[in-house]
Amino acid sequence: MKPEDCTSLITFLRYAGALKKEIRRGWILKVNVRDAESVADHSWRTALLALIVAGYKGLDVERAMGMALIHDVGESVIGDLTPEDADAPRKGVLEDEAVQRILSTLPEVVKTVLSSLWEEYKAGASSEARLVRELDKVEMALQAEEYRLDGYDASKLKEFKEYARGLVKDRDLVDLLGIF
Repeated sequence: MKPEDCTSLITFLRYAGALKKEIRRGWILKVNVRDAESVADHSWRTALLALIVAGYKGLDVERAMGMALIHDVGESVIGDLTPEDADAPRKGVLEDEAVQRILSTLPEVVKTVLSSLWEEYKAGASSEARLVRELDKVEMALQAEEYRLDGYDASKLKEFKEYARGLVKDRDLVDLLGIF
C-alpha cells in the first residue's frame, strides 16, 4: 500500500473503532441496561449471523458480511439515534451523509466497493441486502432475550422483540425469532 492509502485506512478504522464506544441507547433509555452493548458489538454479531445464514441460504456470503459490517458505521458520526431522536427519513439522511463522509476517507478502489455495498444495503436491492436488513432486527431481538435472561424487565424488552417480529419476513428468520 502507498503511504497515503495507509493513512486513509487508519482514518477509516478510527471511525469504525468509535463504534466500540458508541452504546446502543435504546437499551439504556427504555430498559435501563447497565453495561449495554456497543454498536460494534451489535454489528459484529449481525455480521456473524450474515456469515452463517447467507451461507445456509446459498447467498453471497462476502457481500452479506460486508453489508453487515458497514450497516451502522455512520453511527460513529451521528451516534445511535433512537426513533425518539429522529424519525426514520431524517435518520436515513443523517446516516447516509455520515457514511459518505466516512467512505470518502478511503482510497477510490475501496471506496467504490464499500459505497456499492452501502447503497445496495440501504435500498434493500438484493437478496443479501434484504437478509442483512432483517438480520439486523433478529440480532436486536436476540440481544433483548439475553437481557431478559440477565434479569432485565421482560415487559420492557418485549417491545424490541415485537418490533423485530413485525419487520422480519424471511421464513427461516421468523422461525429463528420463534425460539426466543
